[in-house]
Amino acid sequence: MDPAWIEQARRSLPELPEDRYRRYTGDLGLSAQDAGVLTSEREIADYFDAAAKVCAAPAKKLANWIINEVLARVDDPRALAAADLPVPAVALAELVDLVEKGTLSGKLAKDVFGRMWQEKRRAGEIVASESVALVSDAGLIEETCKKIVAAHPDEVARFRAGQSKLLGFFVGKVMKEMGGKADPKTANEILQRLLG
Repeated sequence: MDPAWIEQARRSLPELPEDRYRRYTGDLGLSAQDAGVLTSEREIADYFDAAAKVCAAPAKKLANWIINEVLARVDDPRALAAADLPVPAVALAELVDLVEKGTLSGKLAKDVFGRMWQEKRRAGEIVASESVALVSDAGLIEETCKKIVAAHPDEVARFRAGQSKLLGFFVGKVMKEMGGKADPKTANEILQRLLG
């Protein structure tokens, strides 16, 4: 047999589940449990690989979305290979990147994902057309923070007396006031300054 032909035939074979598992746990740093789920069916691994090729977010975050959101919506993993899958791998990668960039919070992203699945639309399209992105305008967030701080003098006094866990209370109030769209990092920084 021709060695070149054998090598070409070997390279044309799909990656074996054990090899994928080693790549996921080694190169990508996924846990054994996550790698086990992703390699349990070829279609799941193919979907993950297709998304990972274009996703800038860490592999662990992408794996979490596939395991916790995508697989929860399919009865049969073979559906992940269907041409009419509501959220193709590339579309999921786009959504995960929007979370990673801070455009969407985890909660907003789950809402957008649900709409992507129902409406077969891309995350970027939903975010752009319906302004569901996080508000990162520091001035607007600061106005809301000042309003919340003024409305809760007892909690402010307790925070200043050392109950630092109340910061979460204030952040939660700001998020609620802004419909869950305030950038939590910015709100946190502003509240720490106002309460300090």
